[in-house]
Amino acid sequence: MKPTLFNSMFFFFISTVALLCVCAEGGLTITDYTLVTEGGVSCSGICDFDLIGGGGTQADPFKLSGGGTFVSDGTAGSIKATITGTVGIADGEAFYAMWDFTVDLSGGTGAYYVNGYVTLPVIGDYPFSTDPKTLPVGSQDYEGEFEFVNPTSFSLPSSAFELNVVFEWDAGAGETFTLDIPDNSIDLSVQPEIPEPSTVCLLAAGMIYLGYQRRRTHR
Repeated sequence: MKPTLFNSMFFFFISTVALLCVCAEGGLTITDYTLVTEGGVSCSGICDFDLIGGGGTQADPFKLSGGGTFVSDGTAGSIKATITGTVGIADGEAFYAMWDFTVDLSGGTGAYYVNGYVTLPVIGDYPFSTDPKTLPVGSQDYEGEFEFVNPTSFSLPSSAFELNVVFEWDAGAGETFTLDIPDNSIDLSVQPEIPEPSTVCLLAAGMIYLGYQRRRTHR
């Protein structure tokens, strides 16, 4: 192969790698959000869960709020806030969830946790979960955060995700569970490293190409 042709093909290869790195930058979209009950728990009145704004970035995360009052029929059940969408996580980036809400139990025992999954290429659904936290009787504020770090060595473009905030509750018939998720109290975002992965990819591609050129010059 002639040096000029080889040089052109090598440069094309490096340019393609750099372009893929740029196109694989992270991003977040939300396609659905629901608040549902299961088992012996039902909504009493109005129970809602809404997306109130945001762009899914560190500076402007998606923001969700809602809540309602729920009643027990005497058997165990649960309340689940579910968010689904797609998330692109570049190598070194993370998918963040932060929450802040108030729970008021008139009786019974309860616990809450956050779980879900991100669908990875080849691997499939990659689950995540936090440890359960006890919900005592009475009114109490809760806050926390969760970080899903890309577990692979390559970027994840537009991977499906599901995130659930689950409240389990076992109480006598007629007992109530009041959930208040104020405005801006569930935040979702993708936060990039500094420097951004696209910049690192471009610099690496350039250094490889310059190293190859220097090696040819000294032959």
